[in-house]
Amino acid sequence: MLLLAQAANAAQSLDSLNPIGVIEEWNLGGNRASKSERAAKRIVQLMIERENARVWCLQSTEASSIENQQSLIWKYLPPEYKTESGKLRQGTTTKINYSVSGGFTENKMVLPNGSVCVFKFYSMDVRSVEGAELDCAWADELVTPDWLEALRYRLLTRNGVLHVTFTPVAGYTPTVASILNGAVTTEQAEAELLPKATGDGYRSEEHTSEL
Repeated sequence: MLLLAQAANAAQSLDSLNPIGVIEEWNLGGNRASKSERAAKRIVQLMIERENARVWCLQSTEASSIENQQSLIWKYLPPEYKTESGKLRQGTTTKINYSVSGGFTENKMVLPNGSVCVFKFYSMDVRSVEGAELDCAWADELVTPDWLEALRYRLLTRNGVLHVTFTPVAGYTPTVASILNGAVTTEQAEAELLPKATGDGYRSEEHTSEL
């Protein structure tokens, strides 16, 4: 019985370290809350750490993608990937061609380790995603339920990560409802000055003025 209990504990530990299924991170907040900055940084980190990763970044239109997503992905690329011309080609794999006005050429970027990032737009036919398998996706602003469903399906086979970032300016939309209906708050804290996290949780309100 002891061995069975130990095996069960070991299996539970492995499951917590290697979850099965799509992991979703939703960042809802006001303007200039660094939601997109965080997502862009995580996207670049994953692409660098994982060879041949497949990533999609999605925005409402191509113009919005260039201004709000592609510029941030470029920002967080390592310096060695950025040339003065914005162009980096190595062999048959690496393709990084960026400009401020036009973003990444063909809305696509390929890193030296084979990781690929493709920029897509909600104005596209959602059925065009058929066949793709993804390690990570970042849906920014006004993502619709049909796109969410398609992304989750594409991420499932690789235990992928879905980042969703948006300011709910349109109110309680079907997308907002899909994540908030039935949601349970597991932890919260007063954020007047963003209380400092400790190993046991957050400092009490009486200490926040000292931070």
